[in-house]
Amino acid sequence: MFKFKRFKLTFVLTIIMLLLLSMTSGAQKVFRMPHDHAGETPTTLGLYYFADRIEELTDGEIKIEVFIGGVLGSEVETMEQLLEGTIEMNRISATRLGEFNPIMDIFSIPYLFRNEQHFLNVVHGDVGRELAATCENHGVKLLSYFYTGSRSIYNKVRPINRPEDLEGLKIRVMGSELMIETMKALGASPTTTAYSEVYSALQTGVIDGAENPPASVVDMSFYEVADYYSLNEHFTIPDVIVMSKEIWDELEPMHKAIFLRVARETELYVQELVTQALKDSLEIIEESGTKVNTLSDENKALFIEKVKPIHEELKASGIFGGYIERIQSVSE
Repeated sequence: MFKFKRFKLTFVLTIIMLLLLSMTSGAQKVFRMPHDHAGETPTTLGLYYFADRIEELTDGEIKIEVFIGGVLGSEVETMEQLLEGTIEMNRISATRLGEFNPIMDIFSIPYLFRNEQHFLNVVHGDVGRELAATCENHGVKLLSYFYTGSRSIYNKVRPINRPEDLEGLKIRVMGSELMIETMKALGASPTTTAYSEVYSALQTGVIDGAENPPASVVDMSFYEVADYYSLNEHFTIPDVIVMSKEIWDELEPMHKAIFLRVARETELYVQELVTQALKDSLEIIEESGTKVNTLSDENKALFIEKVKPIHEELKASGIFGGYIERIQSVSE
């Protein structure tokens, strides 16, 4: 009788342990991914698409929670959280990522890309893959490049058709040294006002203008406090999805394959959204009363000429390891 009871107890304990192990092994992983924009920009919609597809293809084993509107902090703050292990993923501008992996600041070089197709061929080709791989040495797995359109200048003072139109204007840029030097080369006075404060800074005259793609100008309602939007298209800076390298290394091979598949799907999805969003955003900006002006090829060439010394200095320094030349050699 004693042996039977002991066997029965052991059997019950074994079943309980197996159930607990089963529950643990099948526990859902939840990854947090912040984003500092608030509205339905192509990037924001892309993040939700990414999250939905990951949950779908992993049969719910991995769930991604998207936090918009900067509720978890600025891009730099959330990147620091990712590297500290507080969060698992992040949406960040390639320029901001350059503060953690300096070679990614290559995307802050003005007029580096000739047009949208040139940009896409670069980031989805060998150069883009190699740049992404360098992030792994800095604790980050880069999964996606999002084309968001080119950045142009909006302001309260006058339309910008030639570089001299920027003389004396205080223009907000991100904290990248390259972006600051670009504005100086074009004749403006750069400032690094926080993104969340751009609207009020324009409204109160603390700054004269700033620069963003059309979708961001609409997303943050900057057109409400800017009278002019001039399409000089000086920067083409992608948004990127990144993951903690430590978290990536812990994923099962099957899940890694799913993440890479969904990353590429999302790039294409966002690209489609951007095409329509650029058109829609410009219509909204113009309908608001803000004057939109497109630069002639001749005038745009004046801007390109102004930043040539930046290109030559960077090439001579070798800081980007020959990637400037490689990018410029990529065909359209």
